[in-house]
Amino acid sequence: MNRRAFVGIMGAAAAILAARRGHAAALSADTVSRAAAPPTYPPAEKEPGRPFKDSNFKLVVLDAMREAKLIDLGSPRQLAEHVLGNPVDLTREGHRLIRPVYDYLARYPVTQRELDAVEQLVFDGGDAIYPYIYFFWDGTTSDFDVVSLEGIESLRNLRRFNSIALLRDTDLSRLGRLSKLEAVDLSLDHYRNSEALLDLREPATGRLLLRVDTCRCLAEAGRKRRPG
Repeated sequence: MNRRAFVGIMGAAAAILAARRGHAAALSADTVSRAAAPPTYPPAEKEPGRPFKDSNFKLVVLDAMREAKLIDLGSPRQLAEHVLGNPVDLTREGHRLIRPVYDYLARYPVTQRELDAVEQLVFDGGDAIYPYIYFFWDGTTSDFDVVSLEGIESLRNLRRFNSIALLRDTDLSRLGRLSKLEAVDLSLDHYRNSEALLDLREPATGRLLLRVDTCRCLAEAGRKRRPG
């Protein structure tokens, strides 16, 4: 088995385990929320994904906003009942992706002020946003793969970028435009334009920000930088 295949298998396994953790957390949150009133949900926007090209990337950002308590999505059941307009039993309906809920979150309105408050992104199958859409998702499908980071520039105060699973956009050039970045963790070794990260250094120490588990991209970036 070659290195890339091994890394791919390990990434898929991590996504599956993370999805199971996310599902367990969603079950707990849904149980607690049954006694709580649902939040007031804003009307959906017309353009899916805005301000990002990829709606799946927007889900990652919404998860960060939810974690930071910038937005309140209630529980998966509450959101599904709001979108569908009828009672929902996720033990029966949660074995598939609920498309209207996905479409609502893809069009969930976000302000620049909320975007500016996002300091960390984690690409992981265990992100709590996914049970809202596909309650029993097991991490084995590509439903939530992020194929484009276009629009990440709108996260002007992003400090930490952690890719564990799901990220399929291998172009790192966009990260080089984020002046507040303090830590970059990557899980794979087949990225492009990694030289963009060579100029990102910790303010206090001047050390390179990039931390990669199994990655050759820094060495490749260094070769590209050498004259001749």
